[in-house]
Amino acid sequence: VVQYLARRYRVADGAVRLLVATAFQIGREKNLDPLLILAVVAIESSLNPFAESAMGAQGLMQVMTRVHAQRFEPHGGETAALDPIANMKVGSSILHESISRGGSVERGLQLYVGAGNMPDDGGYGTRVLGERARLQMAATGKVDAAIAAGMRAAAAPAPESKPVALPVNADLSLPLESTRLAPSPNSTGETHHLPAAPEHSV
Repeated sequence: VVQYLARRYRVADGAVRLLVATAFQIGREKNLDPLLILAVVAIESSLNPFAESAMGAQGLMQVMTRVHAQRFEPHGGETAALDPIANMKVGSSILHESISRGGSVERGLQLYVGAGNMPDDGGYGTRVLGERARLQMAATGKVDAAIAAGMRAAAAPAPESKPVALPVNADLSLPLESTRLAPSPNSTGETHHLPAAPEHSV
């Protein structure tokens, strides 16, 4: 998994090793699939801890810091959104709540990306689950095959983007109808579900 992520996203092995270890630790604590966490990190920010969207979503998991400021308090305040570990902990907590609220991983991803009140998520869930499948492939030792599959997926035409609702991490205490999301380009040049990437999301 470390080899795949480091080569696919051109990030130092040591940094990726820390992110992978953190994802597995969070996964054990929250009973959440660590490969799913890493897939969201990859799709949301391409492993760039300083990514920030036009809407204000920040960090590895593109958390809407202003919306979730309270969640960062235990980690040192809003500036912790750019700390990779704090961002993964907060983002994973939101992801876990979204899945629990939605009743399935697919619906949870739709909520996470802020498309809860839309007919679909603009392909976000498919992209995340596709990346999760490649991570699983890499975990079995097929790193080269996983990278090749990732390159093919990146070269595939992006789905037509549609207006969305608010970033996934929109306040989960509000009714779905009140969430509104705006489209935004993802770091790989694709449109995030309803457009998002380093700038959609929770």
